[in-house]
Amino acid sequence: ANQGLALSLDKLKSNPSGIDLGPLKSGLSSRICTEDKCIHVVIESLLPEIEALATREEGRDESCDSQTEFLLIGRRHIRSNNSWLHNSQRLVKGPRRDHALLNPNDIDSLGMAEGERIVVQSRVGKIEIDAFSSDEIMPGVISIPHGWGHDRKGTNLSVAQECAGVSVNDIVDDQYYDPLTGNAGLNGVPCSVRKL
Repeated sequence: ANQGLALSLDKLKSNPSGIDLGPLKSGLSSRICTEDKCIHVVIESLLPEIEALATREEGRDESCDSQTEFLLIGRRHIRSNNSWLHNSQRLVKGPRRDHALLNPNDIDSLGMAEGERIVVQSRVGKIEIDAFSSDEIMPGVISIPHGWGHDRKGTNLSVAQECAGVSVNDIVDDQYYDPLTGNAGLNGVPCSVRKL
């Protein structure tokens, strides 16, 4: 082993198979400058929010009726990753993808049939949308895709207008936001669900 060998580009070129520098030695502990020799990755201001997540369901009021109160989350589909893709006949043809997904148990407890029209209402508005079941959705959660709602005045997307869908923005609550960062809360928005 050539321990202590001063390396240079010329020495590396003259040893095309490499140079053995001996067994690896840990050097991390000598490079950590904290008193306890630990890497501190937790941001102190985040700790209360992390602890709160473990003790509550974010956004859900204790008095909510678990039969009708849900948390709204968004969703995208590979063929409608952006709303402008809805104006391509190739990408919007086939089964409609602008529908709500709920857990099968929630569909049953609400007495709904597959594909039935429902009303989803939040503090700020309501929409009507067809609902289907999916075991990939957690109980108490409703998933509605964003990027739809092409029936607005001034929309100049002839193909997209034919399968307009509803805009989830109509029920996203402007007062629901992440208190730590101030970012808009687009997932976990409290809403109610009922048959039309």
